[in-house]
Amino acid sequence: MSTFTGLFGGSSRVKMVYERTITVSEAWTKPSLDPDLLVEGYLVGPGGGGSYNGKAGGGGGAGKYFYCRLRDLAATVAAVIGAGGDPGTGGDQNGKDGGVTSFGKWRVFGGAGGMANGNGGGGAGTHGKGNGSNGGAPGGADVTGDVPYPTLDDGGGRGSYSGLLSTSQSKAGMDAVNGGGGGAGTESGFVGGASEFGGGGGGGGKSTHAGDGGALGMPGQVPGGGGGGNEGANGGAGARGEIRIRIFEGI
Repeated sequence: MSTFTGLFGGSSRVKMVYERTITVSEAWTKPSLDPDLLVEGYLVGPGGGGSYNGKAGGGGGAGKYFYCRLRDLAATVAAVIGAGGDPGTGGDQNGKDGGVTSFGKWRVFGGAGGMANGNGGGGAGTHGKGNGSNGGAPGGADVTGDVPYPTLDDGGGRGSYSGLLSTSQSKAGMDAVNGGGGGAGTESGFVGGASEFGGGGGGGGKSTHAGDGGALGMPGQVPGGGGGGNEGANGGAGARGEIRIRIFEGI
């Protein structure tokens, strides 16, 4: 059983009556249940691919919860699972950006691909995809000038910058809450940014509820982990997105 305060007319104790994890795009069919039941949705965007050179990891996909009543959903809802970004290869060295995961009107974005110049891909924000070394936007700008700071609640973690800072912060991806962790880059020993609800940044960034970022040259973990960068070899692919739908009744 779970506890939700104030969502069931004073009853805070609830029981889950439906659960579904969607891993491939489909037309989701609403179950025949009480229309007043509470729906909880959790969306994860796909991770960006890691680079061929520069050891730059892809950014993690953003993660987002939404809540509504079952009556608010149409009889069928378009559920789209974003594809993870392809890794950099010998002929195309930058990793590719992840796509977009959506469930009806709700959507989350994918992380940016790692760059062959050593810049880690920015983690996606819940309102915008990752972009190069920067986190998702709006709400994704987690830096002032050249100094990284922890991200805003719905922004993605900034990817590493290669050579702009003399500290390790130029090599390690930055953390996020709902946004994806930023990708690590440039040197071994620095990790991708962590995320609470989004995917971890490529370079081994951790995620609490979604997939971790891939280590050096390894794919990101499902869902939403950024691919690990490499040096003179193929990077790791970003992991696909995911949708989880649960429905609760008050008891």
